[in-house]
Amino acid sequence: MSGSSSEEKNLPASARKLANERRKGHIAKAPDLQAGVVTIIMICWLAIRHHAIAAHMIMLFDAAGHSVLMDFTSARAVFSKIIYTLFLQDALAPLALSVISSILIKLITNGGFIFSLDPIIPKPETINPVSGLKNIFKKRTFIDLGMSVLKTIFFGGTLALIILSSLNGLMRVPEAGASGLPGILFMLLTPLCAAACIFYLIAGVTDLIIQRYLFMQEMRMTKTETKNEHKETQGNPLIRKQQRRAQILARRKPEHMGPRRATVMLCNHSSAIGLRYNPPDTPLPKIVCRGNGEQAEIYRRAARDSRIPLVWEAELTRDLAENFKPGMTITPAYFQPVARILQNLPT
Repeated sequence: MSGSSSEEKNLPASARKLANERRKGHIAKAPDLQAGVVTIIMICWLAIRHHAIAAHMIMLFDAAGHSVLMDFTSARAVFSKIIYTLFLQDALAPLALSVISSILIKLITNGGFIFSLDPIIPKPETINPVSGLKNIFKKRTFIDLGMSVLKTIFFGGTLALIILSSLNGLMRVPEAGASGLPGILFMLLTPLCAAACIFYLIAGVTDLIIQRYLFMQEMRMTKTETKNEHKETQGNPLIRKQQRRAQILARRKPEHMGPRRATVMLCNHSSAIGLRYNPPDTPLPKIVCRGNGEQAEIYRRAARDSRIPLVWEAELTRDLAENFKPGMTITPAYFQPVARILQNLPT
């Protein structure tokens, strides 16, 4: 192979790569599930509120009919009250419900809140016609097209069957008159709404599974990428040797460890990591303490008493707590975020 660009991506994505992509806002998205859940909630809301909506509309038309017998001030007061009720209960309430449900289902499917400007930053490949032409023939494009065709066929076929089975009821509309029309419409719309809810739910879950599968396929790594990442996270042999030497020295000299020896205390809601960086004594940032739960609170209190800065970095603290023990020097993969924190410390 001439280079990493010609290698096949046949290895699964590492947790580090997925975390980096997540920070950039690149995750498996399932818009069909979000739209489906919102549609189902709106259908259920209409099923519960249709009597109240009908009553409000009847009140509006009755007020319009009786307004000719009222003076302007009284008519305006009546109309204002009815329109306010219609706007608040029948327009604003479903809008707020749809927005809240959309946000909640997005948080659930995304695994939490994600904020990143990377997807909207202009990039050369997004406006390159050649790249756009390649995207047309990607596997994802054909799968999305196939899903759209299948959804149209199944949903359209289901609607056609329901309408055909309800033709007898529709033929009785002239005989039933105005009093029988609501019952006939209810018999027709109930199976239609039920079929729509089931269809949207199945289509949304299926789309979520497919999108996550396609995303994991796109995130696959080559052997070279895996080796480079392993080297970045674990460090080269010289750094590992230095880490082992530092651990041995730390065990021999416990007075060089502990929260009061830290230059900065990194924290999240459950952990605390003490980092020391003091050239030439410690030319590379070193972990001098690590605590979880009550021990973390003890370390934070000791840092405050010693006027050691506390920096709340949830993800970095979690990563350091998972990958390093007290006495270990951090690997190059964490140099940049740690250096940024050290540079911003108050002098």
